[in-house]
Amino acid sequence: MYASELSALPPLKEKEYRLTSNYLDRTFLAANLPSLPLLSLGVRSQVLTLHLFDPQELSPRGQIIPVAMDWREAWDRPVCLPAQADVRTGGAEQDLTLENLTRRRIINRILSLIFFPIWEVQVEANGGGLCLLLDGIAQSLLAQVASPLFSESLAESSFSAQTLRFRPLCCPNCAGPLPVEPNFRLFSCSTCHRVWQIQGDEFQELPYRLAQSPRKPESPHRRFLPFWIFQGQVHLEGKMIASKYDLAQIAPLGRLPKEGEKRVPLRFFIPAFKLRDLAVVNRLSSSFTRMQPLFQTQEPSGEPLHPGGVLDQEEAANFAHLALISVVPKGNHRLVERVAQAQLTLSPGELVFFPFEEELHSLREDFLGTAIHRNTLR
Repeated sequence: MYASELSALPPLKEKEYRLTSNYLDRTFLAANLPSLPLLSLGVRSQVLTLHLFDPQELSPRGQIIPVAMDWREAWDRPVCLPAQADVRTGGAEQDLTLENLTRRRIINRILSLIFFPIWEVQVEANGGGLCLLLDGIAQSLLAQVASPLFSESLAESSFSAQTLRFRPLCCPNCAGPLPVEPNFRLFSCSTCHRVWQIQGDEFQELPYRLAQSPRKPESPHRRFLPFWIFQGQVHLEGKMIASKYDLAQIAPLGRLPKEGEKRVPLRFFIPAFKLRDLAVVNRLSSSFTRMQPLFQTQEPSGEPLHPGGVLDQEEAANFAHLALISVVPKGNHRLVERVAQAQLTLSPGELVFFPFEEELHSLREDFLGTAIHRNTLR
């Protein structure tokens, strides 16, 4: 069933819109302390003065509570924040409230393990007592509990955390140097041209292909930048949008859709490389997703790749719904709200590097002619 069977829509009127972003910091307990009633410590790890963890140094100063979850369990925790959670947002950014949001997605997550100091003060009076838990940094009251929280059994339990150590950031295949970028999740080796993804404390190799340029086959001024590509289906109020022809019913192309475009599957194109401006990321993603360019791919043979990317497959999939909303005319408020509530089904992502031609102050891709300024590329 095609999207052309959707009910009549109000007239389309284009207008400006703004893609808003913000930093959210959420802390949760990695220890087994069910009696500690804390949704969040309310701290921003970026502004704390942190030191390398050393159990031998900390043991004489206090009790170290052992970690009760590994990084896989922590990564699988829901990223959507409950309404009552204590969240600190970053700097001068405006709060992301439900009133001014069409759709919210968590993109580019970073997981850190921090040992945070908490003072436990036992108070006794009139035959009774309670325990006060104080923030060891801000010296503020976190909670009060009826009985001691940090029991001797926790102190006697085995402690498995290790001191953070540095290791060479090099390619597991050829030992070539990888780019030193703290936010990179994907790394391209400039020596053997393999692509690696960090999974916990290990590197996992990622297969990838190169998009063939529709222009001249070779150019010394060409760079290849990574995109995640997902084949998708949009379930909109009982109707299915699964092809380029269907997409044109809610995202007009400036021309009538062609019958042959019913055979072009709907794909979402998500840039994986880092850009300073989120609006540029959205512009690239929405322009590729709207136009659904056809291209052939080839196996890599030593072409110069971009150093890496900040989005893995899961986070790129979270961006796909934002790209879908962005191709809908923003003057059609009713359709925007309906698309925001639609269900999106995606196939496993494919990593494809697209060619960009280097110009004086910009890079221009070879398929739609979209340019990005050099200064916005990181």
